[in-house]
Amino acid sequence: MLKKTDAKRVLGAVLGIVIAVVFVCLPVPKGLTHPAMVALGITLWAITYWIFQVFSIFITSMLMCALFALTGVVPFTHAYSGFSSSTWWFMLAALGMSLALTKTGLMKRFAYSIMKLFSPTYKGQVLGLIVSGIIINPFIPSATAKLCMGIPIAESVGEAMGYEKKSNGMHGLFLAVVTGFMLMSVCFISANFFGYIAFGLLPAQTQAQFSWIKWFISMLPWGIVVAVGCLISIWVLYRPKEEKHFSKDYVNQELAGMGPMTMNEKLTLGVFLIAVVLWALQKVINVDSTVVAVLALLIFLITNVIDVSDFKTKIPWDMLFMVGSMISFGSVLNELKIQTYISKQLAPYIGLFTGNPFIFITVVAIAIYLIRFIYVDQVSSITIFVVLLIPFAQAMSISPWVCAMVVFTSILTWNVIYQNGLFLIGYSAGGGEENISFPAISKLSYIYMALNILGFWACIPFWHLLGIL
Repeated sequence: MLKKTDAKRVLGAVLGIVIAVVFVCLPVPKGLTHPAMVALGITLWAITYWIFQVFSIFITSMLMCALFALTGVVPFTHAYSGFSSSTWWFMLAALGMSLALTKTGLMKRFAYSIMKLFSPTYKGQVLGLIVSGIIINPFIPSATAKLCMGIPIAESVGEAMGYEKKSNGMHGLFLAVVTGFMLMSVCFISANFFGYIAFGLLPAQTQAQFSWIKWFISMLPWGIVVAVGCLISIWVLYRPKEEKHFSKDYVNQELAGMGPMTMNEKLTLGVFLIAVVLWALQKVINVDSTVVAVLALLIFLITNVIDVSDFKTKIPWDMLFMVGSMISFGSVLNELKIQTYISKQLAPYIGLFTGNPFIFITVVAIAIYLIRFIYVDQVSSITIFVVLLIPFAQAMSISPWVCAMVVFTSILTWNVIYQNGLFLIGYSAGGGEENISFPAISKLSYIYMALNILGFWACIPFWHLLGIL
């Protein structure tokens, strides 16, 4: 007898094939070609497999690209074009660079050094954790790795301050890590896998407009609103019943236990500082950010900061294959003019939003909030929503990047425990239900939903000045 999960997968496998075949057999509407219909049929097949989790996400994604090539929809080079994109190579290099940071212990040392600067009180350490996350974010593209690094630090601080499990104080410190290390990752192109996926799906012209520094500057108003709003909410909602302090000797002891900076740590720090400066000056000195990242990775490999074994086993290759496939997917839709067709079909409805980005952003964000109660996979969600919204943005003469960012931020909620894979990993790293009450910490998710929209409202006047709107 099949298990419930196996039965679900079998149902999804059959349903996906049926949906694809039926769709491909439909009459070709005016404005589309038969190859485009086949591509859309394959897309519906992939979405069904994602929903029913028939295979791992990266396997379904790669199969989708293989089917694009097998059916002759596009040549093989187009079907897997994402793997030759600068976005994919930047992500590979960034993952290697972040591995150097974590392997050498530099990130942990950096986090403790930052927290040492803040008051040894609840408010001071909440602020210190959020600031630590914001500063560390650009250097590590894996939000999962950052949460798994930051949450044990928050737990240690909470224990040093005498907070019990499931107490307000412990919840507040946990959510400070979520805010700084997960939510604030949106502000940097290099800080989250989802950012790479969203960026890779954008038209080439849009990608060329957004350097590392422009992405950060463009998201600055949003980041300020969300960071300050979450900080105040954590201070107020999760304030401990009794104010407690801890001795700064605790942090000093942790740093002392790590010993003096090693040669590898110094080399890693130097390479990162140079890379960040070159990324920031990309448009001024005309040096491609991807080339800088790849060279930094090669330096770490040549100097054995990262050895060959690390490169083979500690790089999340499944995630890289998934991202490359998702970028390829967007390229195929663009090649077959499917997004242009969708744009024309949506034209009659654009008037509802034309000239009013406040309404457009609000409606999109709320729609994603609601859909995500049912459709929870974040990777496929960001892919599908960005692809569908790009024609909307183009018809409204606003940058498709805006749509990508609204989608990116709106899939990060954790209203229910199954909704956010990144958050769930952090929750598990914090000991799960044994140490943390989910109903208590979910309150901040609803506040974040409002702050997210308010943050974009704050961005709109700024984006007009930058020519994004």
